[in-house]
Amino acid sequence: LAVPGEGKYDLIICGSDQIWNQRLTDGPDPVYWGIESKNWGRRIVSYAASLENGLLQTGPAEIDFLKGFDAVSVREESAASVLKEMGLTVTTCCDPVMLLERKDWENLAAKSSLSRKNYLLLYQVRYSERMYRHAETLAKEKGLELVVLSAKVEMQNSKGMGTASPEDFVRLIMDADYIVTSSFHGTALSLVLGKEFESVLFGDGRDSRAAGLLALRDSGRLGEFIQKSKEYLLTNCI
Repeated sequence: LAVPGEGKYDLIICGSDQIWNQRLTDGPDPVYWGIESKNWGRRIVSYAASLENGLLQTGPAEIDFLKGFDAVSVREESAASVLKEMGLTVTTCCDPVMLLERKDWENLAAKSSLSRKNYLLLYQVRYSERMYRHAETLAKEKGLELVVLSAKVEMQNSKGMGTASPEDFVRLIMDADYIVTSSFHGTALSLVLGKEFESVLFGDGRDSRAAGLLALRDSGRLGEFIQKSKEYLLTNCI
């Protein structure tokens, strides 16, 4: 991958999802943290960056990296609280999935050739036998076929769908009669597409992303949160 020249771009946007989860990136990634990428553009901002548990494995060096950003936004309030305590100015923004309208996702799903009907979709990021059995029981009670899709390519954890393209993935969610998921994005797309669903939380500290999103829905503030996120983009990214 060729490294851009210094100041080549007007704006660098870093995000979203778990770009600042150092457990996944084996330390601070020089692009995601702006260590290298801040030199590629005239300005650098983050959008809806996320980190597991809302916690940082950071010292003064990492905080200095983030101070080099012109604007910082994260996806979870738990992460914002941690960064604010460290002296940073932070905005909380929604995941990019929620910036699109329902019709935009329906247009993508229309490109899929899938034509499944009458099924319960179980979409797991973290495998749980108990969750699988729960979905299996629900499917039987509702008279639906059980379709299982895993974020990991494990045939033993998938039933009916070994994998899915982006358009097939959205189509599976859009056409499902009911959804059981342990995925943040499974939860987010279920909300955007107006699906009947269950978001399974394990209560071990790794559920903060989905839990925070559901709390916004339950408080009636989700629409306001999305609008605030769009305003952040208009202010800092245009």
